[in-house]
Amino acid sequence: MMCGVADPNDSPDQHAQHTSSPDSPSNPAVPEVVDAEPVDEPRPTTTSEHRDTLPPPQQDDEAFRQYQQFLEFRKFQEWQRQYGEGETPGSPGKFGTSRAAPAKRAWWKRALGLLRYKLVRRLLYVFVVLLLLNAAIDYYVGGDDSGNTGGGAPGATAGHGVRSVLPSSPEETVTTVYDFVATKPATVCVLFTPAAKARFAANHGTPDCTTAARQLHARVTLPKNYKSPEFGKGAVKIVGTDASVSSCLLDVRGGPRLGKFGLERRANGGWIIDGHEKEPSCRGE
Repeated sequence: MMCGVADPNDSPDQHAQHTSSPDSPSNPAVPEVVDAEPVDEPRPTTTSEHRDTLPPPQQDDEAFRQYQQFLEFRKFQEWQRQYGEGETPGSPGKFGTSRAAPAKRAWWKRALGLLRYKLVRRLLYVFVVLLLLNAAIDYYVGGDDSGNTGGGAPGATAGHGVRSVLPSSPEETVTTVYDFVATKPATVCVLFTPAAKARFAANHGTPDCTTAARQLHARVTLPKNYKSPEFGKGAVKIVGTDASVSSCLLDVRGGPRLGKFGLERRANGGWIIDGHEKEPSCRGE
């Protein structure tokens, strides 16, 4: 390629024509140089850089968690429709978790749990007080002679704590006399008719039947043995509605023998003592 060189033989005008004429084949057009700032070409983004620039998928995770809870709730509703509203031991919980069977509380723990209620405690106190009061009346007051008139059943004429019906056999009536002498002397005489009470007191040298019973009670050394005498052969004799029981034919231990009793059967089938005799020949009387 030949570059344009000025010919020294040319005139200035010819030289200008050679340099300025664009149509000259030996002088092609030269591009114009323009001042510009350099621009960096965009660099392709890598996969890791693209993942780092993405926003965290918090909304997607929250939606997925809510969807999972919704599925669990649907399972719970299905279980309720199948087994009813109440939960049974070992059944799945609200969100599908297994529940252990609750241990059954002991009956005495459930009973003690009622004591946390004030009304229950007050009723219990009243019951205990009434029970103690009844025992005190039975021991100190029940069966006194002043409350027993006539020959009716002991329960109908005597004070508190006395049997409402007479014993059903002569053996039971006499055994009850020994029992009361050992444990409740004030109630002994409710088993006697008025005439028998007076005879029993006179045979023991006391003004009334109750005093005689208390004196006999003071001589008892083994109450547990004394209140349950054993009946020997021929100790009880029954003729019609009358009977007799001899203490000499009883095995009495821990206290005095009480003599011979006469008994009568009443219309209700109970036996009451209507007579008494001393047995001086009987050992231990």
